[in-house]
Amino acid sequence: MEWAMKNNPREEDAFLEENILPIMQSGRLSLVDEECELFEGFSVRIYYGHTPGLMIPVIRYHDKNLIYTGDLIPTVAHLPLIWNMSYDIESLKTIDEKSRLLRRGFHNGYILVFQHDEFVECCTLEMTPKGIRAKDNSDFRRLVNEI
Repeated sequence: MEWAMKNNPREEDAFLEENILPIMQSGRLSLVDEECELFEGFSVRIYYGHTPGLMIPVIRYHDKNLIYTGDLIPTVAHLPLIWNMSYDIESLKTIDEKSRLLRRGFHNGYILVFQHDEFVECCTLEMTPKGIRAKDNSDFRRLVNEI
């Protein structure tokens, strides 16, 4: 929240006061500063490379973890570790955070859900000679119905 409330030229369009202040003033805002389960089957992980305090939701559904990758891995094309967005605040931290998420995801059968990909809504992961990549590119409804 502190980061969002500080205006900086790089992100001033992302954190608009008219969106943030009403939530704060409503008295219904509960801030989270560490990874936790918010309610059964829904937890959050916090990352700092793209933007300090980026929250990534993890949804447990039928014994599978759906990871909404947000801006940490916005599209399937961003799975390679060094393919990051130019406006990540700390690119090297993003690489490390992606690496940990992808290793964990590969070993635990995560389904990654992409925020910005026009063609691929989600995927599972596999190990390739070039590192962890998408195994099953899919639309969300089809993949979830297969669970």
